[in-house]
Amino acid sequence: MKTSATFTTLVLSALFLISEWNCKSESNLSVSNYPVEDSLTVRTALPGNIDESSGIVYLGNRIWTHNDSGDAPRLYEVSTTKKQLFRTVWVDGADNEDWEDIASDDRYVYIGDFGNNSGNRTDLVVYKVSKDSLVKAGNFVVDSEPIYFYYPDQVNYDPGAYNHNFDCEAMISVGDSLYLFSKNHLDGQCRLYALPKTPGNYSARLIGQFDTDGGITAAGYDPENGVVALLGYNVTDRIFARSFQPFVWLLYQYPGRDFFSGKKVRVDIPKILQMEGISYYRDGQFFITCESGSQGDGAVYLWNAKRWY
Repeated sequence: MKTSATFTTLVLSALFLISEWNCKSESNLSVSNYPVEDSLTVRTALPGNIDESSGIVYLGNRIWTHNDSGDAPRLYEVSTTKKQLFRTVWVDGADNEDWEDIASDDRYVYIGDFGNNSGNRTDLVVYKVSKDSLVKAGNFVVDSEPIYFYYPDQVNYDPGAYNHNFDCEAMISVGDSLYLFSKNHLDGQCRLYALPKTPGNYSARLIGQFDTDGGITAAGYDPENGVVALLGYNVTDRIFARSFQPFVWLLYQYPGRDFFSGKKVRVDIPKILQMEGISYYRDGQFFITCESGSQGDGAVYLWNAKRWY
């Protein structure tokens, strides 16, 4: 009995220390050298079948989103104010190898299947879908056209998982081009590439590089003010868990489409959430979504970015 009691005491002590360490780690995540934004408001929880909202686009007073890898090639139309799923639309002619972001222009929606954790993909693609077809009430299937691409600076296609600079989770549409923002696992930088919007097979054009001090997970574009918003997070490993502290970079007053060459401000979000979707709403405001996790279902937040630029 004494041995059993001693073992129980040791286990309880270990669990207490783990809990205390994890709590301290979570608290320390809020310590930042950047300004902190604490005014995000929760608009609604996401429906339960959207557990990994990895990209969002705001169209017709509703949010369109998709899950990460593991889901079928489908888009979800959800409310911005309540936990409601309006439609699930199948994207014909597409696969969901690793959908990571979604963007739009006046006529089309673009779905980025370019998640590349292992750095070995040779089938990176953006699917182009008619916006009119997607938003048409009662439509549950849309056609897609592929825009294939590769990185001109990648030579090693077997680097090992997270040991490379050729992952991507963020994309915006501006003018006649798509702009991709890399998530560099090896050097922690972010590279900016451009692609045409015409279906075909292209070498992505490298424009520049920027130290974002964290991984970029989504991008949004404010056409009213010409502001690019890059959503990302810093990861802290804890015992039995990982913590994600999100941030947003705002890029503005840049020359042409060289988004990294203008003014920049980073704002940290003091929440422990895996935020992976951002889209412009109006009046300098952005919708942001997080994945489901220990906090419960995924959720839609609203953030007023205008005070920062």
